[in-house]
Amino acid sequence: MKTMAIALPDAEIHPVKPRASVPTDLMHQTQRIAQLNSMLKALMRM
Repeated sequence: MKTMAIALPDAEIHPVKPRASVPTDLMHQTQRIAQLNSMLKALMRM
């Protein structure tokens, strides 16, 4: 959840960001969260 907390203020700092880049940012974040989730699952199995 740290990534979400960092991402929200970041969006406020760059309000002039082109809207085309927003979906890609969301995709990258979801991929990062998925990676973290899989890592956590792997650690729990150990």
